[in-house]
Amino acid sequence: MAARLALLLALALWAAAAAPALGAAQAHGRHRLLLQTTKALPQGSNSNASFAAPAEPGTSAVFDTPAAAEAANPVPAGQWESGGDTGAIYIYATLMKGGEVIGWSNKGDKDNGWTEDGWGTAVYNATSKSVELLPKCGIHDCKNAFCSGQVTTWDNKMLVFGGHGPDFGADITGFRSYDSGTGKITSTQMQSGRWYPTPVTLPDGKVLVIGGVAHNGQAGYFDNVKVNERDTYDNPTITVYDPATGDFSPDSRDMADQLEAAWPVHTYPHAMVSPDGGLWVSAGSSLVKYDRSGPTSFERVLDLPDRPHAPWSYPQTGQGVMLPMFPPYDKIEFLAMGGNVKDRATPETPASDKVHKIELTAGKDAKWEELENMPYPRVLGDAVTLCDGTIGVFGGGERGIAGWSPKPYFYRFKDGTTWDCKKLCTDVHDFLYAPTIFDPATNKFTPKGALAEHMRPRLYHATSILLPDCRVFVGGGDVSNDRTAELYSPPYLFKGPRPVISSVQDSIKPGESLEVSYTSTDPVTKALFLRTGSITHSMSFDHRSLWLTIASNANGKLTLTTPTYMVVILSNKGVPSVGKIVSVQPLGTTSSSSA
Repeated sequence: MAARLALLLALALWAAAAAPALGAAQAHGRHRLLLQTTKALPQGSNSNASFAAPAEPGTSAVFDTPAAAEAANPVPAGQWESGGDTGAIYIYATLMKGGEVIGWSNKGDKDNGWTEDGWGTAVYNATSKSVELLPKCGIHDCKNAFCSGQVTTWDNKMLVFGGHGPDFGADITGFRSYDSGTGKITSTQMQSGRWYPTPVTLPDGKVLVIGGVAHNGQAGYFDNVKVNERDTYDNPTITVYDPATGDFSPDSRDMADQLEAAWPVHTYPHAMVSPDGGLWVSAGSSLVKYDRSGPTSFERVLDLPDRPHAPWSYPQTGQGVMLPMFPPYDKIEFLAMGGNVKDRATPETPASDKVHKIELTAGKDAKWEELENMPYPRVLGDAVTLCDGTIGVFGGGERGIAGWSPKPYFYRFKDGTTWDCKKLCTDVHDFLYAPTIFDPATNKFTPKGALAEHMRPRLYHATSILLPDCRVFVGGGDVSNDRTAELYSPPYLFKGPRPVISSVQDSIKPGESLEVSYTSTDPVTKALFLRTGSITHSMSFDHRSLWLTIASNANGKLTLTTPTYMVVILSNKGVPSVGKIVSVQPLGTTSSSSA
């Protein structure tokens, strides 16, 4: 069976002064919104590809509109609110199809901030600000899933690769599958240990798992890292997992040359599927294009220029994101931000404020363009594509590196609470409470001080993720013992009343129309697809988004040509609605379902 994808459908209204070309019809009252797929699009990834992706029905979700988002007056800074206790330290955060955010911490004792059972997997509901702890060791399956990488599937499962534990043990070689619908967790072992690997979903639904190291902590220039013993401690291989069969391919060295050259600043590489079914991989400062030469094999076909910057993979962790793509999706740009100002960074090394962009699809002509600096130098932040196609950057600090410090640290949070850390404390300093937002249309950031600040530092092992209601969940940080969430309402939520979705199909096939009934007082003029989020260690797996073509917008019906992902519709006030989640089936399927 071809693998399939669950997609998050969210409606938003966006200002478009030049709307006539998009068919800016009146949108007052109750309307039916049609989103139409096209079979002419080439097959793409169910989470990463630029075009049509496999997907199948799942369960749609409806969320209540936050009260803050109903404000009629603009709030240019946005607004933070407490999200309450998350039950576990959200080192990992993944949005599931029901709208819940699942997260987990490292295996540890409760006296150092972990949960009562010592494992800590929580399911958080941002609407009710409630949390449920999973029983029986949670996602870990009693084998430590810390230091892994994770992606989601069409049928509401989360796949977790790697972990933290004894060499070649069931922790570091572990694979776990979590079914959000049933709560069932299954596990097995991979061929080799993978600590800090990157999984990426391929066009046929298989999952490529890239790199990592074979032994805990063997990355970066820390004192314990045996940089001269790479052959023993590194794992520059790849493997491909097939969700349909549950099988892994044998490890191969198809990407080993790039990963070995980037050692030891090479874990959690960025991986982005290309329109032709290959992918681009960024590790350290390097950037390489690979073609898929077989079901489980890849061929290095082009070396793109290195980012003109110090290596920015862990622990010199910068932020990277593919910018929203425009039809016909033949131009794909990658944005790289921050990191450290120099290689071999230490806890005293300043963060970088540099920003670079490259057109990946330019091939041999690709080159990095330096943009204006970020308003704050930032290491260890999280980049989130927001519902209006801008990029929010959250957390981190202006000095230091990722990792645990052996030095104790006393935290005094802005909300008046404190934490006296005795061990496993912060190596990042000059904490950043202020986010910033990058606008791809102007290549500029919001200026320093323009956005509201959160109350708690979000440092090593913190996470940020877009919610279906277009707010941002920010949580975690084990170095500060943080089992809380803060919820950010971006400025677009304060520009007017929100549209409301009343019904939408649960799934569609390529070539079918997606019909959304909604009410709105403003004309719909734009639409954006976004992949649902899955993040850890500042790495958002399968992260991408694309603008859709509005084929027609008349008589209260809007037709869009859609590849896949999470769809956001926008009008002249930039106010998003609450979202629903929809599955898009693969080419060749014969059935669909309705909600």
